[in-house]
Amino acid sequence: MAATKAIGKTNHNTKNNLVPWWNHECNESIKLYKRCLNKFKKSKSPLDNIQLKKVRAHSRFITKKNKTEAWKKYTSSINTNTPSTEIWNKIKTIKGISYHRLPSILQHKNTSLSTPSDISKAFAEVFQKNSSNSNYDPEFASFKDNFEKYTSNEPESESHPHLNFLNMPFSTSEMLNARSNYNSKSPGPDDIPYSFIKNLPSNGQNQ
Repeated sequence: MAATKAIGKTNHNTKNNLVPWWNHECNESIKLYKRCLNKFKKSKSPLDNIQLKKVRAHSRFITKKNKTEAWKKYTSSINTNTPSTEIWNKIKTIKGISYHRLPSILQHKNTSLSTPSDISKAFAEVFQKNSSNSNYDPEFASFKDNFEKYTSNEPESESHPHLNFLNMPFSTSEMLNARSNYNSKSPGPDDIPYSFIKNLPSNGQNQ
């Protein structure tokens, strides 16, 4: 918590979520607002400031109007037979919250699959095939096979008999070597910059 408050986390979200009510009119109003904003930043003129406020108010009016009209149009199409899932998905779309609709029917090997279990098995089969060793270049596959056979005889592998060498826990020296080559602009799922880890004391890095 202290690190989050003092340093913060890296935000790597660069793309705005699309909403169905956004149209050409909204785009043009935002472009005009940005032009007026840039002009005022350069001139600092009171007249440009007044124009900027007018354009900003108009831009807000346009976006609010389009959002309200889209909401009214959708609510008028709802009836007692509308599924609740469809309603909530539409609400998320209007608010700009993305979601992924699962396929109700999946075509796999000339067969139509409709049950969740069959669809899950089909996806698992495709993923397994894509990550199979058969996709490797023959030269690399031969090197990988020989390398795993060679390293399986090392002392460290005796403490992890159920793992091959490539899947063993990495050592501190491996972590330090990887740390020297990483990009601070590419944080992991925790959104913590690598520069924060790099400046930790040795006891903190060992944890």
